[in-house]
Amino acid sequence: MTRFSGVRYWGTKLLKIASTVLIAGAICVVGVAAPAEASTGPGGQVITCTIKTNYPHNSGHVFGTVNVTADVLCSAPVGGLNVNVALQRNGATTSTGRSQNGGQNYLSANAAVGCVNGRYQGLSHISVTFPAGFSPSVAGTDSSSISRNIDCSVAGFANDDGGETVVTTIVANQNE
Repeated sequence: MTRFSGVRYWGTKLLKIASTVLIAGAICVVGVAAPAEASTGPGGQVITCTIKTNYPHNSGHVFGTVNVTADVLCSAPVGGLNVNVALQRNGATTSTGRSQNGGQNYLSANAAVGCVNGRYQGLSHISVTFPAGFSPSVAGTDSSSISRNIDCSVAGFANDDGGETVVTTIVANQNE
């Protein structure tokens, strides 16, 4: 997967490396909407967060723009959610967006740019801070949409190239 070209991540590279080490083996990539298969943690509770980067598309809200969203939905409120999303056209980053919250179970971020015919893709980095007593305590992952051609003369999803949205899950188990 390509990196955000010229875009600063919300945290340091060290935090991202540490997060990656913490979640090694805890992430599984599945097809469209397949549920995570998580075992119950030693404390009995599991929090599963589903992450996806949606199709880039001609906006149905703001005529003449292309946008992409990325979102995370957890099975219970968590300590913090961060979503960074980038919109690329023909391989170059054209727009970025960021959202963060705490104590919630859902968050979405949007990136939009004026429409120019081309091939678009959404990229995102999402991190989750789980409540005290869960392992891992912090986890993050990258996600991407399909790459698709956008025709500025067609609104919304009418020019859908097909394909599947990749859904990624992060699972945290409650400690004893």
